[in-house]
Amino acid sequence: MRCIGAMKVLDTPHGPWHLVDCADKLDWRGRLPGASVYDRCAHTLRIARAKRVPIDDLLALALPASWTVNSRAASPVFQRWLQPAAREAWTDLVGALAGGVGPWLGFDTAHRDRVSFLVGALVAVGGDLCSLSKVLALLVPEGVPLMDDGALWMLLDAVPRPATADAPTGGVGHLLPMLDAFATASLTHEDALIALARGHTAAVLDAPQVLDRLMWFDSWGWRHTAAPRGPQWREVRDASRRGVVRLPDVPEGTPKDLVLDLATLPDGPWLDAAREALERA
Repeated sequence: MRCIGAMKVLDTPHGPWHLVDCADKLDWRGRLPGASVYDRCAHTLRIARAKRVPIDDLLALALPASWTVNSRAASPVFQRWLQPAAREAWTDLVGALAGGVGPWLGFDTAHRDRVSFLVGALVAVGGDLCSLSKVLALLVPEGVPLMDDGALWMLLDAVPRPATADAPTGGVGHLLPMLDAFATASLTHEDALIALARGHTAAVLDAPQVLDRLMWFDSWGWRHTAAPRGPQWREVRDASRRGVVRLPDVPEGTPKDLVLDLATLPDGPWLDAAREALERA
């Protein structure tokens, strides 16, 4: 990810992805009931970790908190994850990931294999990678993103772009590549992410959390911002540039499940605004 002024350009398998109007996107997400509760829970758990409350005790709080961002794990899965062997695996996993994106990229193969093994063992007990990541990102917010299919698609192109958030398909094999790509992107653009975190007032976020929230918005979340009239967020493409920008108006009937290729669309104020947003990069 490269920074050009206030603009962030995320290198993805789909080409350069321009993250524009980041503060506004974070603010919009921060007003969602579930997302706002999730972010506050993550910060409370961060404080508890700093006070050395055992992960074994924090896990029981993190499990239901993951429901606030639509985890598909059912309560029987949580009950199994609270059994002694699973609790030990969770504690080892959090310890192996503690410290965030910086230490992660320096770990050797044995350490990485241990993380993959622990996640595989927990998924085998119940749930899936997506639901597990929504718990883990509460306990290690400085290093773990939410690994829903939208994020896996955006950063890895490892799964088809989802049409729904209700049926995640990501597997344990996506874990290490996702942690690598996320850590690299977070560190590459750390200064800008820290600045965004400092300016965000809805909750306390780490720099990697900012990147995670922006990825959610651009890969999936913007579709929930529809308004019948007035400015709208839409995904647009102009030559090699791609991103989600806010347009002053969109022609009625324009589908939301398609990337708007600006080269094929009629002239108008919203088209000029889209091109201007991308040209700032």
